[in-house]
Amino acid sequence: MVELIPIVIILAMILLCIFSVVNNTRLFRMAILAGVYATRYSFPNDVQIEARDQKDKTRKWVIYSFREVWDKENNCFVWESMPSERADEFIRQTRFNTFDEAYKCYKKTVGPLIQAELNEMLAKRKMKQSSPTTNT
Repeated sequence: MVELIPIVIILAMILLCIFSVVNNTRLFRMAILAGVYATRYSFPNDVQIEARDQKDKTRKWVIYSFREVWDKENNCFVWESMPSERADEFIRQTRFNTFDEAYKCYKKTVGPLIQAELNEMLAKRKMKQSSPTTNT
């Protein structure tokens, strides 16, 4: 019985971390305090927030989708080149110091923008399907 307690605690921390990403960052912070730490979180529409180790040995967070990363200053996804080709300005524009900072940007800007683009695409598809075709 005593041997099962550490296993149960570890499993509970892992579940708490997974649950926190789905719901909110407050639970994520609780998971971090409990010792659970993940480096990649997935969101709808193939968007992910990932921890990246930097040249200066720090760890920063990036929002990315399909080899593109979110540019905070221009509010758009930009192509991410090879690590050796990335300028300091590019790193500054596309990296977040904390997960919370990246997650807030995702919730405020990235997520709604992607959803709006999907809604527009679906509306166009629906209009195309409902418009009568004429044969001449």
